[in-house]
Amino acid sequence: MMDREGKVLSVRLERSSGLRGLDNEIIALPKRASPPVFATKCLDWLRHRIRRAVKFLWPSAEIARANEKMFRGGTQ
Repeated sequence: MMDREGKVLSVRLERSSGLRGLDNEIIALPKRASPPVFATKCLDWLRHRIRRAVKFLWPSAEIARANEKMFRGGTQ
């Protein structure tokens, strides 16, 4: 299981290979592969930039109504 930042929270082995050392290594591998801290900070920055772009491109309903009224010449 992973969290939203990509950090591995838990690992479960479905079927044993029959070799304890190999099974232990298979369980440890995903935890070592968790993204480094800088990658999660980059993702946070990217999410922030996307939110700002969405707010700019899709204004609130109130702003949309005001713009619509302005384009219609002030009458409704």
